[in-house]
Amino acid sequence: MEKPFFRVMAVLWLFAEGILLVAARWAAGTVRGEGKPQGKFITVCLLLFFLLAGAAFFGETAFRAWHPDSRRIDLFLYNSTLWNLFCTAWVIIEGLIVLHLFHIDGTMKGTRTRPGSAAAAAFLLVALPLVFFFLYQAQLVSVVARYRLGTVAASRISRFFIRLCGFLWIAFEWAAALVGLRILRRLRHPGVTSP
Repeated sequence: MEKPFFRVMAVLWLFAEGILLVAARWAAGTVRGEGKPQGKFITVCLLLFFLLAGAAFFGETAFRAWHPDSRRIDLFLYNSTLWNLFCTAWVIIEGLIVLHLFHIDGTMKGTRTRPGSAAAAAFLLVALPLVFFFLYQAQLVSVVARYRLGTVAASRISRFFIRLCGFLWIAFEWAAALVGLRILRRLRHPGVTSP
């Protein structure tokens, strides 16, 4: 995230995904007839958004101030960690959107998910990517230090993480599109049951 353009795009993408998540959660609650208040959820989302946006725009400056003797590889590792955290956040948000779409589809079909299973699925969609992120980043830092890798080699390792996240984004996007089409079909033809 060295260039301002990348920072702006990352923050805008995060904001757009957050809006979609809030809308999907609201729609799932409305379809189930729960109509939960969104205030606390939106507050948490905004807090996380501002923390990540602050890290994107001011984190590098703060890192340099706290570590004035940092080497080029240290700054690279900071930026890599931040960018990979954004990628992880996008995967989590996409997964949660798909989960809410499945809830909408299931409710429209007449099947209800147990509240415990929905909460467990949401927990796993948040926890597993975060655990993987922390383990991957810790291993990246360890390998760079152990083998004294330069920024080119470290960048290749970091990009592999982004490719893994990209695979998950595509999978979640396809799932969202297919479930969304099924929901649209149910809305257009209420009497027809989709497989």
